[in-house]
Amino acid sequence: MEKSEENPSYLRDVIFPGIRDRNTILFLGAGASVGTKRFLGQQIIDLYSDKLGIRLTVNNLVDFVDQLSANPDIFDRDDFDTWVTETFSEKLKPTETHSAIVRMNWREIITTNFDLLIERAYDQIVGTRDHLLKIKVIRNWDSYRYYPANDEIKYVKLSGCVSNKDKYPLVFSSKDFHSAGRFYKIVLSSLENLSPQINFLAMGYSFTDPFSKMLLDKFDSYNFRRKKWMISVDPFIQDEQLPFFRDNQIAVIKMTCDEFIGEYVDWENSQDKVFYNLKRIKYSDVEKKIISVPPDLALRLGDNFVQLSDYYKSAYVEPKDFYKGETPNFEIVKKDYDVVKRKLVDEIKDEARRLLNENNALVPILLLTGSYGIGKSTLCYRLIRELLLDMPSKYLGFEIINASKINSIDIGELLSKSRAKNIIIFFNGIDVDSIFKSLLDFRNKLSIEQYTEFRILLLASIRDNILTKYKLNKELLNALEINVDIPFNRDEAAELIEKLSDSGLISYRDAKQKNILVDKVINKFSGDSFITLISLISSSHHANTLIDAYNQLTKDAQKAFLFTSLFYRFHILTPVSLLQKMISKNWEDFRRDILEYDSKNILVQEIIDATGTEPDLYFRTKHPIVSQKLVELLLPNEDKRFDTYQALLKRLNYNTYNAGLVIDLLRAIENSEDLTTKKINKLYDVCGSEFAGDPHFTLHYAINLQHRNNEADLKVAIEKVQYVESVLETRNHFLIHRRAVLNFMMAKLKYQQEIELSDTYIYINEARALFEIKTVLDPFSAYSYVDYIKLEVWCYEKIVLDNENRIQQYVKIEELFDKAEKSVFENSHWIANMRADFIKNVKNKFAKSDGEYLSFLDEIYQKESLRPYAIILKYYYYESVQENNKLEVLIRELEEYDYLNDVERLLFKHYGRNLFVTDNRTKLFQLIQGNKDIEQQDPIRFHYYTYIAEAYNKNFQYSKEHIYTLKNKFYYLNPKLCETWIDNETREPRIFDAVITESRNHKIRVRVIDLQQEFNLRKSNYDMFDLSISSHHQVTLHFFLTGIRAEIIT
Repeated sequence: MEKSEENPSYLRDVIFPGIRDRNTILFLGAGASVGTKRFLGQQIIDLYSDKLGIRLTVNNLVDFVDQLSANPDIFDRDDFDTWVTETFSEKLKPTETHSAIVRMNWREIITTNFDLLIERAYDQIVGTRDHLLKIKVIRNWDSYRYYPANDEIKYVKLSGCVSNKDKYPLVFSSKDFHSAGRFYKIVLSSLENLSPQINFLAMGYSFTDPFSKMLLDKFDSYNFRRKKWMISVDPFIQDEQLPFFRDNQIAVIKMTCDEFIGEYVDWENSQDKVFYNLKRIKYSDVEKKIISVPPDLALRLGDNFVQLSDYYKSAYVEPKDFYKGETPNFEIVKKDYDVVKRKLVDEIKDEARRLLNENNALVPILLLTGSYGIGKSTLCYRLIRELLLDMPSKYLGFEIINASKINSIDIGELLSKSRAKNIIIFFNGIDVDSIFKSLLDFRNKLSIEQYTEFRILLLASIRDNILTKYKLNKELLNALEINVDIPFNRDEAAELIEKLSDSGLISYRDAKQKNILVDKVINKFSGDSFITLISLISSSHHANTLIDAYNQLTKDAQKAFLFTSLFYRFHILTPVSLLQKMISKNWEDFRRDILEYDSKNILVQEIIDATGTEPDLYFRTKHPIVSQKLVELLLPNEDKRFDTYQALLKRLNYNTYNAGLVIDLLRAIENSEDLTTKKINKLYDVCGSEFAGDPHFTLHYAINLQHRNNEADLKVAIEKVQYVESVLETRNHFLIHRRAVLNFMMAKLKYQQEIELSDTYIYINEARALFEIKTVLDPFSAYSYVDYIKLEVWCYEKIVLDNENRIQQYVKIEELFDKAEKSVFENSHWIANMRADFIKNVKNKFAKSDGEYLSFLDEIYQKESLRPYAIILKYYYYESVQENNKLEVLIRELEEYDYLNDVERLLFKHYGRNLFVTDNRTKLFQLIQGNKDIEQQDPIRFHYYTYIAEAYNKNFQYSKEHIYTLKNKFYYLNPKLCETWIDNETREPRIFDAVITESRNHKIRVRVIDLQQEFNLRKSNYDMFDLSISSHHQVTLHFFLTGIRAEIIT
């Protein structure tokens, strides 16, 4: 398919639109940097041979470097890499072609170039009007796991980078390619997820250059194309070679890189300005006026955050298809297909309004729960629709399509333009484990922002049995569950019968026949919507109807239906690439036999607005109920289901998306108890080798191995986690925590086996060190403390200690409880329960009352070596019973022992929690100055306390530096953690005079007159206050992790 006069439309009709619409992966070779007919491989051979004064009879660069590497007398690899860098990288400057490449809408760029030409070209456009898509450079397999945002392009450098040759070594020899093999495999195997509409374009490679040909052959060795076409821009191919390339699914564009890019730029300029193929979802304010969304914000949001309004058009669904079980959308309720259970809807509306009006640091969640197929999602859409109709001037509704693709700052920027007071955000599909976790993560990010211009309610639906499973591991704060398993009353049943009749699914000839059907709904079907629909529509033969539909499909379509159902029964979409592999067809045959086959609307293709190499085309059935029923009919035997799942999982190659898919599937099987524990263990083992390097999979596999609770599996789990940690560039606190737990379990096993406890101590010390790192990296999670406290309590009870070490161990446990109780905001009941158990099982054994406990502390106080620990324990006791007047006396005495680590940590916390006292601020800074390790050991509190101290000292510029670090260095912050600005004389919250101002983005702020500083308002209900610009108020100030907030009080 060379570019020729006979085929002039190939570029403008096929290739160029694919680039513009971000449907093209660019493979970028050195020819794009070198230009003309000078092949990089041969150039390096000739020039370096001249440098060494030798001549080898090879024309392949890999062979050349391999042969030289075997001769240490004349060859130094470091010298070779330096020479290549100086000759072919540092001297080259970006051209117009490079500048055009970084402005184009690639889905991803994969290169074997090691130079910095693309990076330099990108730097030249940063901050200009051409800077919309950001280049995210990826140089190793760890960073390749990064999910790009809508406005980012991954630029993957497979063969090293001259920016750091030691960290990212250049790839030339056979040994180099072997070392880089894992990176190549991960990158190229991820491409198999893409649908046939995604093009592969090679530019800067030439099949007439041996080195380039070798690279392209290496690409193909991973079978990433799976017989899809590769488009090669290569002016040096002879006409006689074209049939060969066609046979190998390679379409040749006989142009130079400069010519190709030049023609694309001309073509793009001639087109109507289509902004990155954005559908440009319209957003409107409460007056239904279109909101002007900046292009960069629209690009970042993409299709992942949609407004449920009259402007938004969902996929059209026929009424009869909706009643047959088609997945609902907002159009369903706009067209009133659903039967409204009026009393239930009104109750839910009242609860939604109540949640919105409550003043809570955490954004509220409203969960509609119920059994399978009763219309929970439809009810969510109905709730939003009714709130919009009841009070259009106060409510706006939105739906999250993919929470991982959007951030809270962008959401805030958009919503602040809406002028709405109440925002309902629908989060669909949380039956899937990863989506449920993303809901809670997204809620936390929204809560951190503390929006005051509007209130947000997150709305979701979930099966009650699935929610019960989730709640075993996660406490749901500020969340209301409403069970919606409510039967139809007679009026609602009559309305359903009428709608089924209007859609042609049932019929009745008169009122009497209609009443018979209504009676059947109320009495025979107990008003159950699910049973009513499947019984009336299929005349109680729904199983036969499904099998009849299945039998009408071709054999390949039947396979696709079953494989898709095995995933979609758990609400998990099936990527098209997996189906193609399971059916064992090349892409051309698969397109003809599956993608273009009329599957009678049983199999539904769903196109996703994806980025990078994430799958863009999925299959699902009409509804998870259909999938569940098909699996029950075709695979009623558990062993057969296991065999089928095993076959599916064996077909998955490793990439980041597939790792998440595997875990979602295995977690769903576990939660549904579809297979026995032994079978689930086997499925994890089946995936263990292929996904061995993935952190997400390894974490869950390690948990699975841990639960098998035997020494061999625990050791395997530790080894697997250690391997992943060894290849990651950054520390992963999830893996660190899991390895700590595994070492703790090994310690308990060894304790049962040993007399001298040598191995036991090794595992205890390793677990303790890892738990300590976990508390530093993730200080607000209950998981950082629960298992750590269990370890220390177990050591206190089981390990024989002398009296002094026993008291020190007790102090350590109290310190951990103190940190946990003041840090954790989710699952805090775990900590409370552990504290109660500790008092019952440990403390009460030597002190059954407070008086006995204080007597015990007085007794150990008498011993000089134990005195500081007795004082620490007294401090924790008096703090717990809120006798704060005694704390200062204890602190003064403790200051004499500030050389002890346990004492120093307590002094640091005490000063930090009482910074309104000038003397405490001075002592805090002295303590920090004297111990440079404090920042490393407790970075959150170091920056938090320091920013508060600097604010009290009115050094706001220094304070802001610590706030910036808190906001940008730490991922998971506690939105509830807050200290109030206290008046040192009255020991009450200080009241400031302030005036309302407005920021550049129209957010309401206050200027505190005494401090001459502006602050955002704290989240609260300010409806009773006049918030007009320049109005005066009295405020209190509050220190949150993300900065100082003002609260209007009068």
